[in-house]
Amino acid sequence: MAKTIAAKRFQQNIFGANQGNIWNYRQNHPELVVNDCKYYGFTDGQASIVRQSLLVRGVNKWFKVRRDLIAYKLQIRSEIKFLHTKLRTLKLETTALFCTKRQVYDGEKYVYQLDAYYRKRTEYISAKEKLKLLQNIRGTLKKLCMTDRWQIWEGNKLRDMNTLKAGDHFK
Repeated sequence: MAKTIAAKRFQQNIFGANQGNIWNYRQNHPELVVNDCKYYGFTDGQASIVRQSLLVRGVNKWFKVRRDLIAYKLQIRSEIKFLHTKLRTLKLETTALFCTKRQVYDGEKYVYQLDAYYRKRTEYISAKEKLKLLQNIRGTLKKLCMTDRWQIWEGNKLRDMNTLKAGDHFK
């Protein structure tokens, strides 16, 4: 009981929300919606209906998807950091292999043996391309996760709410 009273005491007035202060409100949990309903007089039975509606209408799923997107974005950031380190090492190794060309006698003449250099160079270029791709993916995820919270659906058609279209190409 004390926890509920304490929660109500610190409950923000949801009707005071506007574009300027919306980021001050907690988000991303269906129980916040249920608690708001209880705060404004819903009985436990009515709050249970709201909880069930959130579940059935897929709201809980999208809260979970958003959390997973944020976790995925952090995982990609970790991979990007690893690739930065790997690229520094590969660049040093590639440069060292290029600078230490070895002449090998093939029976008729001396030739430069560059196989190791080209393998390392290919590995370096592949890692660089992967880094660029991961940075683009992370940027897109960040854009999705940082979507403006002030979204009013009432009276809007679903297709008008879509910020990403099926034909969009990311660069």
